[in-house]
Amino acid sequence: MEHLKRLLGSVIFLPFIFCYSYVVGPLLMAVLVPGGVVLLLLILGFKDGKKAFKDAFLQQQIGKK
Repeated sequence: MEHLKRLLGSVIFLPFIFCYSYVVGPLLMAVLVPGGVVLLLLILGFKDGKKAFKDAFLQQQIGKK
C-alpha cells in the first residue's frame, strides 16, 4: 500500500513541478523582471534610475577584467 501511495504521489506531483519549472517560471520571469525595472524607475525617477543601471553595468564590466 505504501508503494502505491508513493507511485500515485509521484504521478500527481511530477507533471506539476515540470510545468512550473519549464513553463510558469520563465513566464513569470518575463513579466516580473521588466515590471520590477519599471517600478524602480518610477520610484527613483528616470534620470536617477538610468544612472543607477549605468553605474551597475559599468561596475559589472570592471569586475569581469
